[in-house]
Amino acid sequence: MGACAVLCSLTANALSVGMLRTQYLENPVGIDVAAPAFCWQIESDVRSTLQQSYRIEMATDKGMSAIVYDSGIVESAESAGVTLEGLNLQPSTRYYWRVTVTDNHGSTAVSDGKAFFETGLMDSGWGGAEWIKAASPKGAASRINVISAMRHRWCLPMEAQTAISCGQSILTTVITHWCGAMSIPAARIRSFPTHESTLSQKNSFSATKGASV
Repeated sequence: MGACAVLCSLTANALSVGMLRTQYLENPVGIDVAAPAFCWQIESDVRSTLQQSYRIEMATDKGMSAIVYDSGIVESAESAGVTLEGLNLQPSTRYYWRVTVTDNHGSTAVSDGKAFFETGLMDSGWGGAEWIKAASPKGAASRINVISAMRHRWCLPMEAQTAISCGQSILTTVITHWCGAMSIPAARIRSFPTHESTLSQKNSFSATKGASV
């Protein structure tokens, strides 16, 4: 009688369940899928042991007292990539879960219930969200307006373009137009050296030096 009790006890403790995973991760946080995949592994000291059924329970507390989902007994040998029907996960919520497995020898084992996963924002909580970007500094709009005005000032009018096409110095034309736009007196314009005057000064210096030699 005693030997039979010991044998029955060994048989009852032969099956165990572990390696619980959600979305193939251990206790993940930020799950954003409505139907995550669940996995577990069974171990047994008895040969040719196969899973015959499973039952998954979920709760919002670690003690598994506030059950929010119960799959019931599902006749299946699947223990990897298992998805659940009728699962209604809430965003930003931690769920603890456990699995009860029965094998083909009639043994039953329950996981320790410490496995958990936490959902992310999912499809809610994104109202009013914006991309992170640098704030526009004060006065940025006014600086843009100034830059636009400067670009406009530097555009040569038609008469200046015509003068350039007729052979007038580009530098002289640009300086003249720019000084007129900036309201610089004409007397000051003549003080700007031009490319032609620089060349004439160089040629005059060369001719004088050659004559002295």
